Amino acid sequence: MVSTRNHPRQFPPPNLSASPTSSPSKSNALTTSSKARKSGVWAHQPPFLAVLWLLVSVPIVIWDTGYMLGRPYTMPGGAWHAPIWSPYTLYATVDYIYGFPAWEEHNGFSGAQSSMNVVETLGYIVYLVYLFRLTESAGRSRKGAVGVLERLQTLRVGGRAGGGLVLLALCTSVMTLSKSVLYWLNEYFSGYRNVGHNDTATLFFIWAIPNGLWLIFPTYMTYVFSVEALRAFDATSPKKD
Repeated sequence: MVSTRNHPRQFPPPNLSASPTSSPSKSNALTTSSKARKSGVWAHQPPFLAVLWLLVSVPIVIWDTGYMLGRPYTMPGGAWHAPIWSPYTLYATVDYIYGFPAWEEHNGFSGAQSSMNVVETLGYIVYLVYLFRLTESAGRSRKGAVGVLERLQTLRVGGRAGGGLVLLALCTSVMTLSKSVLYWLNEYFSGYRNVGHNDTATLFFIWAIPNGLWLIFPTYMTYVFSVEALRAFDATSPKKD
């Protein structure tokens, strides 16, 4: 048996204060997780239907707001009426809010609502401008109608800018929905004072359907942007490993 009693050098005592070496795989995982949280994988991707609705509705609201704030010059017989606001010749007889009865009674609801339309429309315009300017859409390379449709379906803005666009779109959609609900409630609580003189067909096809669109689509947009905002919060919030 070999004895180690007279070994020329004593073995060094173990260093109990030293921390154990971290596993490379665990260290890399923590680093990757931390970077993922900072960079985030979420990006704002609006639904095609929401973008299409804004591209159609914003010009209509601008046209409508111009008529309301330009009264009496934009009304039938006014200097600015034809040809831009000629369709209001019929609609003003269906909805008195747009006609001479409300104007002669100095009904303030018309002007107040249209003034809010200005703020609402500016919000949507800012949203669309920055959405298209900052987008990472793959459809930019294609030309013509195919390229346009592809781009509308692949709009994507990430980071802080994307979060700001979601917040702007959500706030503006809630504003549109609230204003539209108020418009309907105003008729209900006034005993349909401005539209009650119409027959059922006229009321349904000329008043209810067009105004109903401003209930349906803002409700849809409020929902989808709320869901996206929650996803953004979830993607960027700290998580326990």
